[in-house]
Amino acid sequence: MTSATAAPLVHSTDFRMDFGEQTVIQDLSFDVREGETFGFLGSNRSGKTTAIRALLGIYRPTAGALHIGAGEARRRPRR
Repeated sequence: MTSATAAPLVHSTDFRMDFGEQTVIQDLSFDVREGETFGFLGSNRSGKTTAIRALLGIYRPTAGALHIGAGEARRRPRR
């Protein structure tokens, strides 16, 4: 199976992140497949760190979905 036909390891569909009245990320969709290199590029305060924190489960998306492997990225419970 080639990476172009393989299921994505990371998948984002219409991801949106709001903090109060402030929309930080709007309609972010992407796929990352095995063997691909992926990065977030953008100006200061464009939502790069917020997107990564959501992928890590630190933030829960306001709307849309983030999937890593077969599961959904979700906020981890506090210890």
